Amino acid sequence: MNKRINEIVNEIKYSTMADIGTDHGYISITAALEKDLQKIIASDLNIEPLKNCKANIIKYNFENLIECRQGSGLTKLELNEVETVIIAGMGGSLIIDILKNSEDIVKSIKQLILSPQSNIMQVRKYLHQINFSIVNEKIVFEDGIYYNIISADNISENPYSETEYYLGKILIENKNEYLPIIAKENLGKLKSLKETIIKNAKRLDNEKINQIDKKIDIYQNFLSNYKKEIL
Repeated sequence: MNKRINEIVNEIKYSTMADIGTDHGYISITAALEKDLQKIIASDLNIEPLKNCKANIIKYNFENLIECRQGSGLTKLELNEVETVIIAGMGGSLIIDILKNSEDIVKSIKQLILSPQSNIMQVRKYLHQINFSIVNEKIVFEDGIYYNIISADNISENPYSETEYYLGKILIENKNEYLPIIAKENLGKLKSLKETIIKNAKRLDNEKINQIDKKIDIYQNFLSNYKKEIL
């Protein structure tokens, strides 16, 4: 199992869990190997990944611990059936849609562990909207890709600043080693996007340019403050 999966499993705090979008079931199997769990539900929308998941479960002799279910998002879970829900390997917008489509189930969950591949800022904001607090966040660098892993508890917390939503309050506080690299990459992409829009636009969309400039300022200010701290 890879480092990203191990770091996700390390965040599990309770004895019952669901792995949504399980694919090959590696998170569920690693959790069964590393944690003292009483119940694991491995769910996926498609039948083929579940077939692979079941084969791997049999390989590790976890048939009595891990149950496979086919269905969309959290729709195959019952109220209060599991304490921890893991959703990893999806875009942030899809993760938010999954949570929105099962609001009652989400309210009954004690812990969400999310690893969005995009729109991470929106995921942080949505967690606060549904009164979850982000208790831990880390970044794993694996195979040339940065993976954010967010652990959230079902208790409200104060909203973040815009900078904290974009970069992650806990990552900033912990001076995560990858954060300035990611900020620099995002800054470069935003500047390039702005240049492309200005160059190709027949009529300039000032609102869109202002939104990009706002993001550019957030990353530039973070990097400037980061440089001052390490000097």
